[in-house]
Amino acid sequence: MASRNEREGGYYESWIWSQGVEIHYVIGQSGNPNLDDNVWFSGRIGHLVAEFYRRKTAKVTFAHQEMNAKAGYSNGGSAP
Repeated sequence: MASRNEREGGYYESWIWSQGVEIHYVIGQSGNPNLDDNVWFSGRIGHLVAEFYRRKTAKVTFAHQEMNAKAGYSNGGSAP
């Protein structure tokens, strides 16, 4: 389960498994993270990497929006 928020993603992944729902992964280790620490750890690494790239992309996007605004563009919204 990929999530933008590592803590939230981990909580919901754990809850889903506790409800008896099986999650099948395309890459990496698979299995119930509540029963196997290696699966839990690799899942958390995936969440952290996703969060890292989300934050990095947000900063780049904001910088471009700021440049557009300074150049007089509206960044998709109605012009003032």
